[in-house]
Amino acid sequence: MVEYVVKASAAKMPNTCKGIYKRIGLMKVEKGVTPTMISTHSKGVIEVVETWEKLNVGKTEKCAFAKALKEANVKAKELNSKII
Repeated sequence: MVEYVVKASAAKMPNTCKGIYKRIGLMKVEKGVTPTMISTHSKGVIEVVETWEKLNVGKTEKCAFAKALKEANVKAKELNSKII
């Protein structure tokens, strides 16, 4: 069995960029596995379906990170509903 999960991690940015930046990954993993990083090298990860890179983390739900996280969760829920 497989499932789709969403993982967020810190993004590498140059020192000139102020603020917090993160990346989000939608991954296909073995059932019950929590991946440690957004990579196929992580234990239990079969495929990285999509990534959202260098997203600014703001204080409201209108920031790029919040919008992408909501989109990723919707896609994961949709893909998980197709698995029977």
